[in-house]
Amino acid sequence: MKQILSSFGNLCLSPWAILVSIIIGTMIGVYQKELASQLAPFGEIFLSLIQMCVLPILITSVVSGLGRLLSAGEARHYVGKLILIIFAGLLMASIVGVFVGVLIQPGGTLDQNAQAVIGQQVFSNESTTESDSAESESMGLLGFIKQIIPTNIIHSISQEQTLSVLFFAICLGIAIGRQKGRNQDTLAFMDSLYDAFISIIEAIMYALPFGLLCLFAAQIASVGTEILTATFKLIAVIYAVALTLLISYSIIIWLRVGGSYFKSILALKDMLVIAMGTASSLAALPSALKGLERGLNRDKNTIDLIVPLGVPLNPPGSVFYFAVATIFLAQLYAVPLGAEQYIIIVLGSVLAGMASAGAPGVAAVSMIAIILVPLNLPVSVAVILLIAIDPIVDPILTAVNMHANCATAALVADEAEGKNTKSAEKGS
Repeated sequence: MKQILSSFGNLCLSPWAILVSIIIGTMIGVYQKELASQLAPFGEIFLSLIQMCVLPILITSVVSGLGRLLSAGEARHYVGKLILIIFAGLLMASIVGVFVGVLIQPGGTLDQNAQAVIGQQVFSNESTTESDSAESESMGLLGFIKQIIPTNIIHSISQEQTLSVLFFAICLGIAIGRQKGRNQDTLAFMDSLYDAFISIIEAIMYALPFGLLCLFAAQIASVGTEILTATFKLIAVIYAVALTLLISYSIIIWLRVGGSYFKSILALKDMLVIAMGTASSLAALPSALKGLERGLNRDKNTIDLIVPLGVPLNPPGSVFYFAVATIFLAQLYAVPLGAEQYIIIVLGSVLAGMASAGAPGVAAVSMIAIILVPLNLPVSVAVILLIAIDPIVDPILTAVNMHANCATAALVADEAEGKNTKSAEKGS
């Protein structure tokens, strides 16, 4: 029986089964929109099952990883290196976005039909987004910090406020880690909970092909072909650069880990598929942890801390997106940009990308106001355009964010052999 279940699991998670399910889902979304709407609830159920375990995994992994690193006195060794790698990666993503936008001019050569479609899209949706963009503009740095600190952690978990939950987990992990000699039972309990939720996720993955089919069908059906055609050049640029970034991160992981290049790809294939299929970094988090720890043999304590931290703090895909979208908008309105404006875009995109990682829905894309306000570009137009193309570009950007996160973790974390505290405890 166990062998049958294992064979079934391998079949469900095989690249061919996943590819076929994505193709079928896409075809249904294009040609059978009514069927796609009927399948949508099943995709939402699949996604909900994954998300049910994600925040508990985030809390237990951060508390356990940070607690053990502090107990062993190793946390300082990673902090400076981690900050440097994340900042350098985000800055590079922003510079790439500006460079590609200036070089390819995605908003400078639109024909009249494309401009008319964009204008109609803006006019029909302007009233529904003005309040959201205005709220994001007025929130400010202090308001953003205030939102991170939870007044009620149970409420923050129920509302999926990732940054607030992460802040709580960091505080708890530090507090437990500082109780040297009295924290081993607590950390062992956290490890046990973490393993239990990972087991639940592994069981849910048997439904991955069907879940992806339903999600892709609903997603493709919801995208309007008119706005897709009007912004085709921008979307094509985003996908081309995103795929280049994914290949680059794969090479970084391979060079750091060693062995076969294809082994490094296969270890994280589930993470990439889930990230693209669900467009959710949190949903892909368990697969990322599993791939790095089991597939690439990275130190569990370090990975359990760095990967969940990177979900809100290391989103190079979003940073690139904001940079190239700002260039697109400036070209659309024929606004000349000088050296000072480019510096604002580069630095503002980093801040907007990090701020958007913890914000839901319209509020996330509204973070582009951080860049646009100093440039005197219309925020409401940008928000409407980003919302319109979001279902198309969000999957690949989510995959970029998570793969960059895994590359960062692989660079910082050592090989597990002889370094995994948990494994050492089990062996003693």
